[in-house]
Amino acid sequence: MNILISGGTGFVGYHLIKCLVNKGHLITCIIRPNSKTETLKAFDVQYISTEEIINKQIDFSQFDIVYHLASIRHKWGTSWNEYIRSGQEYTEMLLKSSVSKIAQFIFCSSVAVYGYSEELPISEETERKPYNLYGKMKLECENLVTSYNEKYGLPYTILRPSIVYGENDQQGMMTRLIKMIHNNSYHTVGGGRNRIQCIYIEDFINILEKIGTNFHPTNDGFIVSYKYPITINNLVKLIRNELQKKVILDIKIPEWFARFIAIIIEKIYQKGVKLTGPEPIIAQEKVDTMVKDVIYDISKIEKEYDFKPIFSYEHGINRLVHNLAQENKWKV
Repeated sequence: MNILISGGTGFVGYHLIKCLVNKGHLITCIIRPNSKTETLKAFDVQYISTEEIINKQIDFSQFDIVYHLASIRHKWGTSWNEYIRSGQEYTEMLLKSSVSKIAQFIFCSSVAVYGYSEELPISEETERKPYNLYGKMKLECENLVTSYNEKYGLPYTILRPSIVYGENDQQGMMTRLIKMIHNNSYHTVGGGRNRIQCIYIEDFINILEKIGTNFHPTNDGFIVSYKYPITINNLVKLIRNELQKKVILDIKIPEWFARFIAIIIEKIYQKGVKLTGPEPIIAQEKVDTMVKDVIYDISKIEKEYDFKPIFSYEHGINRLVHNLAQENKWKV
């Protein structure tokens, strides 16, 4: 198949391109002026620019499917205008070019569109109420995708992954957590009994590839995650075991205190004082991630695509820890 990918230089994009190239597909990657393509040099990939698409120099009828993965990552301090440029505007550019040309438009959204629902587990039937600008941006993009289906018949599938983790994700939540635990700088906020739900990169790539190359579009959206959640305490214990790190001082920070400090640090950052780098070491959204209880129901994608994740938390964490150990020359 001839496949067009946006966001190919990112974490998910890199792994998807690797998978698709190995299966013999022809890949074209959209790049922006500041895109870094070094990681893709090992693959036979064609490139086109966003300017060529804007100027209508690219005929999308040559492509069978479009994977739209490109998006600004969730990062503290990102303005709504930045999210619009990398989200809605970019998405609509691709949608306009795809109408009546391709067999399927696959959009990578996020479970962030649901926010933190009080009714668990969260399923596709849960009301979408984003809790931050990133989730709001993803929801706006989803609405654009569905509107192009309603107006122009553009076939689509929307995937909403939970936390995706794995190799080559330098800024991901799991990578940062492992590094903090290795450096003995991690402290649990709250009791650590709340749950999160993740998915290892290879499992997410497998379903992405499968939906694009083996199935007709459903014109629907799906949550993609492991079947079961894991508590923060058990996740930290698992990482410590892999790192062979004993607990030196198990300090648990009360949630109220963490939020109090987060508010103060965020106000300092808003005044332009960068205390701990480009973003606060602690922020209210980061506190939410560490204390909110989240469970996702993946029965819909299990039924539709026979989705069965292969990697357990133990297997995935083992792979990532040993990859990071090799990169950073840790002894584990």
